[in-house]
Amino acid sequence: MSNALMATVLCGLAGAALLWAGLHEAARARRLRRHGVRTTGVVTGGGPARAPIIAFADGEGYRVEFTPGPHGPGTALAAGRRVAVVYLPRDPGSARVLTRRHMTAPAAFVLACALTFLTCAALVAAVS
Repeated sequence: MSNALMATVLCGLAGAALLWAGLHEAARARRLRRHGVRTTGVVTGGGPARAPIIAFADGEGYRVEFTPGPHGPGTALAAGRRVAVVYLPRDPGSARVLTRRHMTAPAAFVLACALTFLTCAALVAAVS
């Protein structure tokens, strides 16, 4: 197998896997928006890599803590801040901060990576 063919196959496989993961993440966000239980959480402090930890009470009154998805510009949450939270019924572990950025950024990032790999695969295939 030539190097160009190997690169095309590997980039194509990586792109396909990332495409699946991005679509799965987008479907999860959609499910949360449509069927999620909305509540309020409090940023209790920072966890690993200074990521915020958010605590909220689920429908049965149990305390649930989670660290929200993307950590980057525009996603910082100050300790003590109250934030809207959404989670799937019977699955408080699915919790997300209910902002446009926190709901859509994970899927958008993974889909952008998928597009990059698929484009590379197409370019390598076209050049060779």
